[in-house]
Amino acid sequence: MLTCLSVRNLAIVESADVEFGAGLTVITGETGAGKSVLMGALELVLGARADASTVRDGAKEARIEAEFQVEGSRLKVEGAGTIDDFLAEAGLPLCEDGVLIVRRTISATGGGRVHVNNAASTVQTLRALGKLLVDVHGPNDHQSLLEESFQRSVLDASGRIGAKDYATAWTTLSDIRAKL
Repeated sequence: MLTCLSVRNLAIVESADVEFGAGLTVITGETGAGKSVLMGALELVLGARADASTVRDGAKEARIEAEFQVEGSRLKVEGAGTIDDFLAEAGLPLCEDGVLIVRRTISATGGGRVHVNNAASTVQTLRALGKLLVDVHGPNDHQSLLEESFQRSVLDASGRIGAKDYATAWTTLSDIRAKL
């Protein structure tokens, strides 16, 4: 769950810190209030393509930091395992106390840096991690809710069982039925 989003020098935003509570969060406001900038910041910190034009005029760099509470999150995505499994495979530090911190810096001269739990990483790794953390939905956006593999992973997570565990249980049951 996203708990905090911090944005510095991105587009028209000089500084913004947003804390999210449990449950549904809705961001509303008049046209020009900055809702799209916050969504853009979230997408950037999850690995979206960035360029120097996103940096606020007069600033040297834009910086976006997101904090996620992933403790107890056992949602498994096919081939990915848990968030800590993903981090370990990528050679990144594991979450401490269930907290994952992702930071992205974009330079006004081009280029940028990515950090996951204060360790340098790549945009490609960030993009893959982002897919495990957040699913952004908007008009005409691709929705993972329609993907069979995502539906299966949600079902398995709610039943606290993985595909391998289910396959093993099914095989055992089939063997017992055959013997009977």
